[in-house]
Amino acid sequence: MITRDIQVIDGKVSRKHAVVRMGDAGHMISSTQSKNGLLINGEEIAEETRLADGDEVMLGDTVLRYRVDSGGDYTNAVHHRKVADRDARDANTMM
Repeated sequence: MITRDIQVIDGKVSRKHAVVRMGDAGHMISSTQSKNGLLINGEEIAEETRLADGDEVMLGDTVLRYRVDSGGDYTNAVHHRKVADRDARDANTMM
């Protein structure tokens, strides 16, 4: 099993706030019974729940959107930010 930690900078998010794992039915998320809870689409979950494309996962004051990779034109947020920064820099450069 491969594990990855995701750090969320939010004072209301515990160090081990939730667990996401790959199950037979897709990605499953569960709370680690953290003090500030775990909400999916605005509803607190008490047991392991299957994530669906577009679900909003709220940890403390942080909202994450779960997206399913549809292939093809998929790129990540870091790539989009780099392109936007480059385009803004180029627009402000005098030639």
